[in-house]
Amino acid sequence: MRKTLILIISTMLLIPAAMNAQQHGKDKDHNGFKEKMLAEKIAYFTTELNLTPEEAQVFWPVYNSFAEKKDKAWKEVRHAFKDMDNAIKEGKDSKEVEQKMKVYEEALKNAHKVELSMSTLLKGVIPVEKIAKAYMAEEGFKRHLLHKLQPKK
Repeated sequence: MRKTLILIISTMLLIPAAMNAQQHGKDKDHNGFKEKMLAEKIAYFTTELNLTPEEAQVFWPVYNSFAEKKDKAWKEVRHAFKDMDNAIKEGKDSKEVEQKMKVYEEALKNAHKVELSMSTLLKGVIPVEKIAKAYMAEEGFKRHLLHKLQPKK
């Protein structure tokens, strides 16, 4: 009963974000996939962190803000990587490749800094043990998705 209540509260807090993603997306199938993954992530995190309804109410807005920053930072890393790759493929001179490499390295540093900011953002929102579980849930959810994508034997 308690987990169901937490899941309902968590889902209600994330509906505006999911609706916003749906409105701004170009491909409805892609948005449906994103919404499904978001719902799955909410369920996974809620179970793994064992959030109380009160904790879930304050956790999800803070976590969602963090996740947006993280996604943006890693998007910048991918963009910088592509620019660096294109410079090499196009045979650009060493100075230009080096400049693209520096942009890539800075993007990586920023993305890692954002990743490490999760605990700072969540302190005072949930207990430190649950923050540690949030880190573990991040990795566990990635593995969960990879396992789902593997062909069935």
